Parts: sequence; structure tokens; C-alpha cells
Amino acid sequence: MKKNIVIVLSVLAAISCSSGVRQDFQVDGPKISIFSDHISAIARQEGITFAQAAQKVKEIGFNGVDVRVLQKPSQLKTLDSLGFMYSCAITDIDYSRGGQAELEKKTEAFMKKYRVKQVLLVPGLIPEEAVDEADRADARSRIVGFADRMAAKGYEVILEDYDNPRSLCYNTAKLNTLFGMTDNLGMAFDTGNFLFAGEDAYRASLHFADKVKHVHLKDRAGAKDMKCVPAGTGCIPVEAVVRKLVSVGYDGWFTAEQFGSKQMLEDVKTAYANISKMLEPTKIGPKITEYYAPEVPVVDASSFVPEAGVPEKAVALFNGKDLSKWQTDNDSGSPAGWTVNRDGSMTVNKKAGSIRTKDEFGSYHIHLEWKVPVGIQGSSQARGNSGVFLNGLYEVQVLDSYQNPTYVDGMAASIYKQSIPSANPTNAPGQWNTYDIDFQAPVVDAEGKLVSRPRVTVVFNGVKVQDDVEIFGTTEYIGFPKEQWAARGPIGLQSHGDPSQPISFRNIWILEK
Repeated sequence: MKKNIVIVLSVLAAISCSSGVRQDFQVDGPKISIFSDHISAIARQEGITFAQAAQKVKEIGFNGVDVRVLQKPSQLKTLDSLGFMYSCAITDIDYSRGGQAELEKKTEAFMKKYRVKQVLLVPGLIPEEAVDEADRADARSRIVGFADRMAAKGYEVILEDYDNPRSLCYNTAKLNTLFGMTDNLGMAFDTGNFLFAGEDAYRASLHFADKVKHVHLKDRAGAKDMKCVPAGTGCIPVEAVVRKLVSVGYDGWFTAEQFGSKQMLEDVKTAYANISKMLEPTKIGPKITEYYAPEVPVVDASSFVPEAGVPEKAVALFNGKDLSKWQTDNDSGSPAGWTVNRDGSMTVNKKAGSIRTKDEFGSYHIHLEWKVPVGIQGSSQARGNSGVFLNGLYEVQVLDSYQNPTYVDGMAASIYKQSIPSANPTNAPGQWNTYDIDFQAPVVDAEGKLVSRPRVTVVFNGVKVQDDVEIFGTTEYIGFPKEQWAARGPIGLQSHGDPSQPISFRNIWILEK
């Protein structure tokens, strides 16, 4: 009797596989996947069959595959036979050309047949010929309509940041528009495409963290060389993105991506090894959130002269005479120990530590000027390092960035390790630099829950280098922003521990909003 049961179950399993119905496999190990296209590329390059290439990929350790809705059934059967999970389905539906009912039906049929719950929608490109906003709006409506209909049937539609300006998913602003139209769209986060759009992948991961449902780990050779390279070998802060997403609870798939590789088998081996290491529990160090792309252009702002005096209704925080409005940045409340100079400036006393205002503020415009001494020594972060702390938590970096390379999310006028400035107008040592900072404090409700994140604009020597950017929490040296939201707080000036000569400040005033 038992033998007959075994035979019946074996026959049913064979029938199920031959009909193409997806079997339920368990994930053994980390959720690291690969594009089915990459398996095909390995087969072509190595002169072997798709099945042999898939076997090699399985032996590397990959346990998931991003498959195409129009994938060859024979290839799907091969993937099934090897025990691959379908990490994501991919469907190309060009909504710029009107409704696409037939492709939508094929997508739904694939999802149902192969028991896939998540589909990456590639919605086509807006034609190069002139298209008015109404046409774009129609295409967006079709995307949202498809997502809503699929959600009603239990499927999840996701969109990828796409590396073509004609795409409706090209950058943060375009994705925000689509995500704002429905809650039924998730995100397939591609680490390599934000750089193509002139944006920062790590910052984008902070912004979209709650929308990410799938991840493509693509790296770029360099800021000016957009060639795809294995994850962890290029200029993209891939590890920072991975560890950030994991830290906020993301437990989905990480798909290695290197389209265009001419040595695909070797590249996917490298990518798998790097991604596996990124997913290992480890103590996070500062270098994970330090990166060097995109390159920030230098601007000559030496001729800029700020307006003199304190505007009407503004409050002078430092009048060039005393530090009566400041105290040591600790709980002792002791007087600020920095040096007031005869020329109306004040100089950091590194032994006395950082200082902060006695008063607290909400949203405001703050003006200040700073200078590093002529002949300053040191390099990178150990040269003229200080910072302006907005509401005591969010740092606008002060640093001698004149001919002084460092990680770009830590250079002068960066929102430290959160937002890269769009330009570098730092004056030479011995010349004064000017910051004009507009700060919008976070808004929290009666229960202390966040309503809106803080935002900041920074004009540096007359050049707007941060334009109403979100702040995602505290600006940490090690690790990721902590969600601390101070609707009011002091202004802080940092005494950094580096050995370079101390910098000076002058003309500090604030105008509350």
C-alpha cells in the first residue's frame, strides 16, 4: 500500500512539473538571485547549454532567478528541475503606446501558472518626439491602473529606477510621482541607476527604504564610466545600501546584475562572493558610508562678498565681542571656552570641546562665516574639520575642501553622510567662506510620530549646493541615520578631534521662521 502511494505521488509530481506549474522550493542560504538573461549569457560565452550554465550558477550558490514573463518554457523547466526560486518576474509593457490588455493578460497568466507573487514592470520609454504632459499623465495612469488591478488579485507590481531619462521611472522625482498615485506600487531598487541620473544610491535607499520590495545590485566602474561591474568592485556604495535595507527589516531578494559583461561566469562568481559577505552579520565601520562618486565640480567663488550687518528681526548669535549666547556642548552648562579675537572672529579651542547656543530654535535661516588658517596641515577629514549642528542633531559639514580630496558625502557643505553638495566653491585657506542655511524643522504629531522630515537648503559662498533636501535622521560617523526628530533645539558648532590647526567663525546670526 505504501509503495502505491509513493508511485502516485511521484506521478503527480511529474505531471505538475511537465505542465510548467511552479513547485514550492525552500530558500537554502541567503536570498541571492541572478537574471535568467545572465544564465543565457554564460551559455553563449562558454559554449554550453542553458541547462549546463544554470547548473554552474547553482553550484556558485545562487538560489533565485529573476525570470521573464515571456521566458522560454523549456528554460523555466530547467530552472524548476534545479530547485531555483523565482525571485521576481519581469514584464515589459510599453504604456506610452496606450492600453496593453493582451500583455497584461499574459503577465497575469504567468503569475498564476508559476505561483509568482511579484512582478517588475518595465513600462517602456516615452518617445523621443515631443510628448506633452497629458501623454505622460496617461501613461502614468495606465501603470497605476495595472498595479491596482493586480493588487486586487493578490499580486504585487514593482517599479525600478531606470537608467534612461525617457523613462517615467528615471529618477527620484519621477518615482515619487508614481508612488504618490497609489499604495499598490513597490520598488525594485537598482543600486547602479541613480548615479546615471546624477543622484546618490545610498541617499536614495534612505528615501525609498519603506517602498523597497526587491533589489538589483549593480555597480559602476566609475563616476564617468557607467560600465556595469560586479557588485562591490565599482564606485557605488553597494554595501551601505545592502546593510541599510537589512537594518530596517528588508528580507527580500538581492539580484546580482552586470548586463554587458564579457566574462559573465567570472563576474557572477565575484558578485555572489561580495554579496554574501555584505549579508554576513558584522560590526559596521565608518567606511561603509563613505564614498567618492559622483565627482563634485569645483566652482571659483572667491569674488563672492556677503551682505554686511544683521538683517532686521534677525538675532546675532555671535557679535564679535563675547560668547554670552553660547555654552559648552554638554550638560554642565559651563561657559563656551573658545577664543574671541580682536578682529571680531572666534577660534575653536579644541581642548574646550564643541559649543552650542543657550537658546533653542525651530525652523530658521542661519548665516555664518568660517575660515581655515593659511598653511593649514593635514588631508581629507583631518584638515579644518568642524560642523554646524542644526537643532543639535543634523550636521552641515565644515571642512577645508580646497584642493583636499575626501569622501564626497563628507566634504564641505555636505549633509554629513547623507547628501553630497552639488558644487565645491570652497575658498583657499586664509579666505572667509559663507554659509546661508535655511532649515525646516521636522514636524511631529501630538503622539511624537513623524509627520514630515526636516529639510535644508545650503548656499555656500553664493552657490546653492543643497536644494531643499530631506534629512533622514541624525548624521552619524558610523552607521545609519537614527530617527531622532527635534522640532526645536540648539545650534551647535563642532570642535573636531583632528590634529590640524583650529578654524575660526564670525558674523553668526539667525532669523526664525
